Amino acid sequence: EFFPRTAFAGMAGQILSTDARALQYSPHLESLRRQVRELMKQRGVNCLEEQIFLTAGAQQGMSLLARLLLDNGSRVITEKFIYLGFQQVLEPFRPEILTVETDLETGMDVEAVEKLLRTKPRPAFIYSITDGHNPLSVNLHRDKRARLVALAEQYHVPIIEDDAYGFLSYGESALPPLRALNERWVFYVGSFSKILAPALRVGWVVVPAELIGPLSIVKESADIDTATFTQRLVNAYLESGQL
Repeated sequence: EFFPRTAFAGMAGQILSTDARALQYSPHLESLRRQVRELMKQRGVNCLEEQIFLTAGAQQGMSLLARLLLDNGSRVITEKFIYLGFQQVLEPFRPEILTVETDLETGMDVEAVEKLLRTKPRPAFIYSITDGHNPLSVNLHRDKRARLVALAEQYHVPIIEDDAYGFLSYGESALPPLRALNERWVFYVGSFSKILAPALRVGWVVVPAELIGPLSIVKESADIDTATFTQRLVNAYLESGQL
């Protein structure tokens, strides 16, 4: 009942009547990438538009990164309890999943992560739900954030940071995500599903610029491109200042 239906309806009509390419295949909407860059600043992250890749929701962002990083049988570090959708992302690759416990006050057991990073073969990546952990609802402690990022850099193992809930904060100001601490080894995944409307199926990842080309190839094989029309609708809503 809180979805901005009236605003969407007016913007949809305006887009369809004025934008001749709104219903055609299209590359990423550059103005939407600029809007995402400004959103990321609200999370304490300074990034370039060239590091932002638009996806069909956070779920696809995680799926594309997994396809890029995993070989069959690769090792992955996750917490014991994680988002079911990411478990489904991993299943086709049959990885060796190395799990660590989660403290319900401070989050992931980072010391256990370090022990696993010392083993061979080295994991393909670490999966982290930094804020609003699904399903445990815990936020990763500030000190653990810094330590986890330092370990990723030390061992050259990237972190996939699932930040679908990072823009939802009640009371105290939210801590900056891991991506605010390192732009080389943290691959950030964001979504408009929790802050605008899930059916739009628009999300994004922030990765090193050299990964945008490979991600484009993987995405084209999956669904050609992120829906042109909904990209424009999200962009119009953000430009209106109503978010």
